[in-house]
Amino acid sequence: MKSKGYLAAGCSVALLGSLLAGCTGGTPTKNEGVGSKVVDTGTKAADDTKKANPLNVTWMRYEHPSQPLVANSVVVQEILKRKNIKLEIQSTPQSNYDDKKKTLIATNTLPDVLLVKQDDISNFADTGVFLDLTKYMDKMPNFKKIIADNPEINKNKIDGKLYGFPLTQR
Repeated sequence: MKSKGYLAAGCSVALLGSLLAGCTGGTPTKNEGVGSKVVDTGTKAADDTKKANPLNVTWMRYEHPSQPLVANSVVVQEILKRKNIKLEIQSTPQSNYDDKKKTLIATNTLPDVLLVKQDDISNFADTGVFLDLTKYMDKMPNFKKIIADNPEINKNKIDGKLYGFPLTQR
């Protein structure tokens, strides 16, 4: 039951992260993890006359020996089906994830999507490494509804700003 919630949350985080990566207009950084897998969507844009190049999105995930990372998992396939993206998954052993994450935060070389703890956000929000999502809320009606339905999410705000998508249970 718990893993279903994490699966759904992971999919949501990745989908929303890819949306924000497109909104920021920045070029994704190239971080080599312990392993990197690039998955090409192979999908066409809705309007062939306005074909856009796929958006490159990097997603750092931890990997546990009992739960190996599968590049063509249900979550990844759902992301690829919905978005015109090229997804680079950077797998990192769970035992090294926190150290690698802290190094990437400290050097401002973050992937587009990663799992962070509230303490990480609290400690680094004022440095500018995390995107303030508050100003994009009107562009994310589904996320806005999740917050309206779960007002406890507002406890995660720092100085009235939300810097991440919290994991929630359905």
